[in-house]
Amino acid sequence: MSLEALGVLNKPGHANFCMRCLYGLPSNMSDADAGRVGVGFYCLGALDIIGLLEGKSKATDRESWREWIWEQQISRIRLKARSSSSSSSAAERRTHKDSSNVDIDGVDDVGDDDSEQRIGGFRPGPFVQTSSEKSNATSIIIDSVDPDPPHLIMTYTALITLAILRDDFSRLDRRGLVALLRATQKEDGSFTAIPGQGEADIRMVYTAFVISSLLDDWRGVNIPRALDFVRKCMTYEGGFGQAPGNEAQGGPTYCALATLALAPPSFSTIAELSPLERRQAIRWLIHQQSEEEGGFSGRTEKNADACYSFWCGAALKILGVDEFVERRRHALFLDSCQFAVSGSGKGKERRLLGGIGKAGDAHPDPYHTYLALASLAIYSPVSGAHAREVEVEGVEETGEVDASWGLPRLDALINATEETARWARAHISGNMELLEIDEDKQDEMR
Repeated sequence: MSLEALGVLNKPGHANFCMRCLYGLPSNMSDADAGRVGVGFYCLGALDIIGLLEGKSKATDRESWREWIWEQQISRIRLKARSSSSSSSAAERRTHKDSSNVDIDGVDDVGDDDSEQRIGGFRPGPFVQTSSEKSNATSIIIDSVDPDPPHLIMTYTALITLAILRDDFSRLDRRGLVALLRATQKEDGSFTAIPGQGEADIRMVYTAFVISSLLDDWRGVNIPRALDFVRKCMTYEGGFGQAPGNEAQGGPTYCALATLALAPPSFSTIAELSPLERRQAIRWLIHQQSEEEGGFSGRTEKNADACYSFWCGAALKILGVDEFVERRRHALFLDSCQFAVSGSGKGKERRLLGGIGKAGDAHPDPYHTYLALASLAIYSPVSGAHAREVEVEGVEETGEVDASWGLPRLDALINATEETARWARAHISGNMELLEIDEDKQDEMR
């Protein structure tokens, strides 16, 4: 048995597709417009991974994108009656301390008095804005539903996108971010997408942990409760569901494992999987890679989908067992997901256009384009220091791998290139020494 030769990774086509989506989504993607900041993250993240952000965009474009994202930063003063439950929660935070900048007692810094909270973060887009005023102007919400609230997932994507655009984060409301985390965490440890309302599941826990890690400030999170919620999401199969009792899926499993890995070292005894749990998680993830297709499925006995190449593949990377992924089969599947039209006539090859879909017969979208490229940045089929080839018994690999498949390293925990992740950690936390430390580590690796 032999594996067919890989084609080329259509970097220029994918870059053009992402640029088109930045200027306007086609009608079949109109539902994605409700999360416009997220669309920007996927498009600009893809351009960052393939190294064509500067080549395909002008400096004025990148500056306007930065300004637009900052216009989505929200500042809210929420006034509400103090309840006994909020008082007890505040008391719990005041008494909970940790040695690694995770003391949750900073009452004066973030406004622990629940009768008045100044909440920051980013909204999905300017959909409810009714005036020409800048959206980051402070407004007051009194015991009512905020019509234009900050969103936890969109806050995460906004921060990473600004790092991709190399913003200096001088306008970041760090205090407001900590308050946002406090306002979205529930009693069971989970987080809602927006303060006081909306769905709550493991995705929001992950974004809360990433934000806290980038800030190097954990005062907004009740860490033991959050970790307890994550642990309860593990299923008998070895994967994780979005909430306790839910079916195991690839996306929640990544979010769970990344959350546990991001937890401060002093909470390692709570966050660390037992040897049995670790084996179960590895087994479940490995079995999501299809023998036939080479891609990953998100649930047991489902078809492969390009997005799960990242969710499952990055989860295996976090567990330190990325050598179990069959890279060549994985790349062949994603090669087939590149949007193309069939050639006409005998011997005519397919013509690559741009963008990546969930499967070979699907139309492309920014979500699958980014996640497919992110997975290839972890599991490159190109031989090199970070791309070990895996020999599969009984399989003969044929043909050279085109250099176009070479991509920069990806930080699997933050979900950004390592260079972007370094920028984010240093500038969001305000600790510029982190850049120098990371550069020293890179020199040692070389």
